[in-house]
Amino acid sequence: MTPTSGMVKREPFQFTARADWEDGKLQTVVSFAVPAGKQLVIENISATLECPIGQDITATQVKTVVNNVEAWHAVFVPKTGTFNNALNLYCGGQRVRVYADPGTTVTVLVLKNISQCQPPCGTTMVLISGYLLPANSPSLAP
Repeated sequence: MTPTSGMVKREPFQFTARADWEDGKLQTVVSFAVPAGKQLVIENISATLECPIGQDITATQVKTVVNNVEAWHAVFVPKTGTFNNALNLYCGGQRVRVYADPGTTVTVLVLKNISQCQPPCGTTMVLISGYLLPANSPSLAP
């Protein structure tokens, strides 16, 4: 039997967002706030991205803040095909260990190379999962 006395309870966390590309924009941005009094530990980042054929997704990044220092984490989301002969499709997931401090904002930024589009312009879908710990936890180790 494994002792559990004194262990910090992990609270499962999941965030899902969708953003549609707008004509004239090179980016989509979605964000959420880490609850006050909780440290977020991100373990997985997944994305399904669409953009018009002839355009490319150039970057997918997740910004977190720890000890007042911003970090932009690159997420690899490869092109996987086309959809309805109108949209390029990118799909991927990445296991990570990324932290975000209580009360800070986690931001997901997706960039493409051409801002103009005629509908359908495509969609950005992002999933982040991990767990929350009390901010004063003695250790964030698994």
